[in-house]
Amino acid sequence: ARTFKQPHATRRPETVASMDAAPFAPRCAVVLRELEPEARRRYVTMLADRNVQSRQDGDAWVANLRILAPGVDAPVTGEKPAAKAKPPLRDRLARAVKTDEGPPDVASVNTLAYPRFASLIWRAVGTAPTAEVKPLPWLMRTAESIYDARYKRDAAALQKNMTVDRFPEFVIACLMRESGVDTIVEKKCWAILCSAEHHRVHNKEAEVFGRFLAETWDADALLFYLRCRHEVMNATKCTLGARWAPGEHAARNEVVALSPSDVQRVARNVWREHSEELIDAVEAFRENNGGLEAAQFLDIAVGQYVRARDDVAPDVADLVEAEADALVSDVALSEEVVGEIRGEVVDFLRTATVGDDVEKRLAEVRGEAAALVDALAAYAAEHAGLAGE
Repeated sequence: ARTFKQPHATRRPETVASMDAAPFAPRCAVVLRELEPEARRRYVTMLADRNVQSRQDGDAWVANLRILAPGVDAPVTGEKPAAKAKPPLRDRLARAVKTDEGPPDVASVNTLAYPRFASLIWRAVGTAPTAEVKPLPWLMRTAESIYDARYKRDAAALQKNMTVDRFPEFVIACLMRESGVDTIVEKKCWAILCSAEHHRVHNKEAEVFGRFLAETWDADALLFYLRCRHEVMNATKCTLGARWAPGEHAARNEVVALSPSDVQRVARNVWREHSEELIDAVEAFRENNGGLEAAQFLDIAVGQYVRARDDVAPDVADLVEAEADALVSDVALSEEVVGEIRGEVVDFLRTATVGDDVEKRLAEVRGEAAALVDALAAYAAEHAGLAGE
């Protein structure tokens, strides 16, 4: 009887370099001394050419070798080739900011209201949006931290006469510095967008942050806001973000109120040429509402600044107002909702038409403004349960 020496099953088989992709499971044994001389010579040559290692097992030497019959392919494993490494997040953001592609249309996330921010998240960070709404304190802690970082950046840029990033990319850059992990940055970006959209309806501070995030108020207005914010904290000796601190460190019951003397000091320090107009507007608000909080002052101040800046030529204001009226004329929603949409459109048009040749600029952005009206109207209708009526 012929004896076949089987390789030890307990030993890990040696793999052949050209076939490493598939597991090696030998099914038979070949005893060289029992082969014809020609066949034995062929096997020995093949073993030598492929540098197959052998080991002694008792009186015999054993070598494992994978041989396929003619026309038989090596088994295909389920392993996928390694994915090509993505460029660093910072590099992807740098490329994304150079283009002006529109935002993605994502169900349950109002990306159209924040076109630049949503587009940068989608093209630079990740394409797995989650409609997660964080609590208001979380949103405002994040916003206050970003404001602090932006104020430092703006101050340094002014000293060196340098340009600064637009606010949406600056927000993403801040989150990148905190983590640098794509999935964490993406999740936080979408949470900021969804939380701002949710809370701005009922909270003035969230509304202001939402305007900057949507670029309804531009970088120039943001710089003015941050200067006012800095002066308010100096005047009141308070940190505005303290009331949003987590847990026992929070001071949510401590409303930061401004006295008439605080208002005068801040107004004259940040906007001397229009300080009296700002003081009058603020004191009128105080008289009607019985008090003045820091957040209310900041909202009034930046609103006054934007209107004064954009209404230098009265004709510009008239053109913008007329354009906004025409754009919302066909919106079939309640008067209150239409008024809110119109306000957003006016703010957008004022920012978009800064500079010379306003009529030309209005014509250039008319399509974008109409898309904004459609998006806001659709969003309002959906959330009011009126979609499709």
